[in-house]
Amino acid sequence: MTTRHIHIKGRVQGVGFRPAVFRVATSMHLKGRVANTADGVHIEINADDKDLALFLSTLQNQLPPMAVISDLKVEEVAPIDFPSFSIVKDDVIRPFDMWITPDLAMCDDCRKSLHSKEDKRHAYAFTTCLNCGPRYSIIKALPYEREFTSMAYLHACPSCEKEYQNPVDNRFYSQTNSCPSCAVQMKWWTSGGVLVSKNQDHIIDLAVEALKQGKIIAVKGIGGYLLMCDAVQENAIVALRHRKHRPHKPFAILYPGIEMIKADTTVTAAEERWLKSVQSPIVLCKLKNQPATGICCQQLAPGLAQLGVMLPYSPLLELLSTQINRPLVATSGNISGGPIEFKDDNALKNLSGIADYFLTSDREIVVPQDDSVMRVSRNENSIIIRRSRGFAPAIMKTVLSDSKVNILAFGADMKSSFALYDGHNLNVSQYLGHLGSFETNEVFRSCLDHLLQLTKTRVQKVLADLHPAYYSSQMAEEYAAAARVPLIKVQHHRAHFAAVLAENNLLKGDRPILGLVWDGTGYGDDGQIWGSECFVYHDYEMIHYHGLNYFAQLAGDKMSQEPRLSALSVLGDHEGCQNTLKDQFTEQEWNFFVRAKNQPAITTSSMGRFIDAFAAITGVCSKQSYEGQAAMLLEALAWKEEWSVPQQLYRFIITDTGIDHSALPDQIISDLNEGLSTGEMSRKFWFSLAVLALDLADFHGIKDLALSGGVFQNDYLITAIQTLKRNDMQIYLHQQLSPNDENIAVGQMAWYQMTEEKKLVESIKITATCV
Repeated sequence: MTTRHIHIKGRVQGVGFRPAVFRVATSMHLKGRVANTADGVHIEINADDKDLALFLSTLQNQLPPMAVISDLKVEEVAPIDFPSFSIVKDDVIRPFDMWITPDLAMCDDCRKSLHSKEDKRHAYAFTTCLNCGPRYSIIKALPYEREFTSMAYLHACPSCEKEYQNPVDNRFYSQTNSCPSCAVQMKWWTSGGVLVSKNQDHIIDLAVEALKQGKIIAVKGIGGYLLMCDAVQENAIVALRHRKHRPHKPFAILYPGIEMIKADTTVTAAEERWLKSVQSPIVLCKLKNQPATGICCQQLAPGLAQLGVMLPYSPLLELLSTQINRPLVATSGNISGGPIEFKDDNALKNLSGIADYFLTSDREIVVPQDDSVMRVSRNENSIIIRRSRGFAPAIMKTVLSDSKVNILAFGADMKSSFALYDGHNLNVSQYLGHLGSFETNEVFRSCLDHLLQLTKTRVQKVLADLHPAYYSSQMAEEYAAAARVPLIKVQHHRAHFAAVLAENNLLKGDRPILGLVWDGTGYGDDGQIWGSECFVYHDYEMIHYHGLNYFAQLAGDKMSQEPRLSALSVLGDHEGCQNTLKDQFTEQEWNFFVRAKNQPAITTSSMGRFIDAFAAITGVCSKQSYEGQAAMLLEALAWKEEWSVPQQLYRFIITDTGIDHSALPDQIISDLNEGLSTGEMSRKFWFSLAVLALDLADFHGIKDLALSGGVFQNDYLITAIQTLKRNDMQIYLHQQLSPNDENIAVGQMAWYQMTEEKKLVESIKITATCV
């Protein structure tokens, strides 16, 4: 008898891995045991060489859909006489080394159960199995066992216990298993906190009836509360915008099925795959001219050409959407500027001025997560806008894979996230909102503490943004001081560039890469606000060359909210532009800001503000009610025009010291005077920026171009660059991360890796020289 010990790492918990091992072993009449541990899955099995090889190959071929094996080691151990094969619990304390499984969208089998009147889970709002349901959002400790989740309070009924013990059942060893006899309990409340019903059979009916009446309801989802209303009733949408203080920002729409989505939008094959994926994100799809369902397009996505749509990813959302059988607004349940509400008491208090009714449940959310958002470009590049539920926590294998130092990166303030390298894997948090409010900062700290506790990581180095006023930088300083570990600060745009290099496995490349980082703001080496930066990376050296020639940063952060200020700063010296812009200011405002422009305390090269300036001078957007509104409106206008390269473009002059944009005012005024439409001007503008990007590559004589920063969430710009590039040029985009500031934490890690490897290379060179 030969006993082998098999240690498997990767995403092997919460995905049905132990049941898969059990089935393969018992089908081969092998004896042994399998257990979850803090460092993956351990198998002890009696098998000779032939049986072992067949067992491993069969297991690889029959892996559960979400399982990923990152490492597998086999060793022979002292013989153990096992009576059978079993799933056991392991009490051995082991160092953490595994991938935490994200929350998984409802699978087709559970959807069938939900709608089958013969099934015991018919209309049960918390139906799950081995292949779907909450994971990350309910984990309190590891290994992944029910007793370490927020479902520990539920005791399985005899029927569910029988399923749990049945090897052929799809709920065999399913830790989230429950049914109406041992149910997660829902409650229905008024906005005043009055409990209306605990009747599980009628709460869905009450919610559907409220939606039909034009009411707004707050529904507890997988990662937090959603605010929902009927997307066909204009009064309901107007009320939601008014109560949420959200006048223009687009809403996401939940549809009961893909065919109804296709009735309102044009859905490509790639977009449909994402909609039906296990991540089940919100996907931006092109709106049809006449949506068939009667949705109120201009109230849902004012001025935009795309609509954020999604399919039900949980049984509760499935029941609500299929029973009402029409599109529903499903937006994050938060007050303006705050994080998503995920605790029942806080939701009932903080959302009482928005929602008419609340649908709660007694399953605790441990880790809050917004819905993820993405788009697919015309060239079928997947662009992540918000990486959260379904994707988090992500594992990045191309960064710090050889490091033995535990590192924590705090990222940036806008689109905040953090990254933790635990000595084995780089874990990347979900999107955590805009730091600044007390509530968002507390959620950030809570999620960080949770991941540190799960991984049991003792941090040895801390990374932060160079900006001294960032809340993330201040938290990093506090953490490093308390832990008595080194704090390393990384310039914002270098982190962006390092992130896209790392994602595309280019940090160790042997050819130069040009990096363009175009965004709204980032603290530069010279203390000015950068945002259109050009870098060259080669042999572990990242050299900053130039960006747009500086223009005045007016009124601090207010400039990002009022494109008219950007226009005054960029174009205000031109008489024709002055005449066009003055109507957007009072006389007092104009005089004040002109004086500030002529004696700026700080300057900027921000491409985001440069885009804002164009939106204001063309009359598209003078003041923004949400981040990126001006750029999104310009993109929407461009898409409404015929797709073709304009005969004339706006001209930039590239020099060794910067990008001269002084010729643009004359060109813009000329177009306005000639009566060129805003759509034509927008198309011309985006193509001009695309040509600028490619001209920068030619200026530096480099054929490989990597793009990062929030500006590169723009599908029109990306598509224009890929359309115009020469065949010998290669464009690198983000793959697992968003181009926006969500990637900064990973970029800080990648920058650290780059500098450490540079030190190693230089050390080797010195040693070789000495020898």
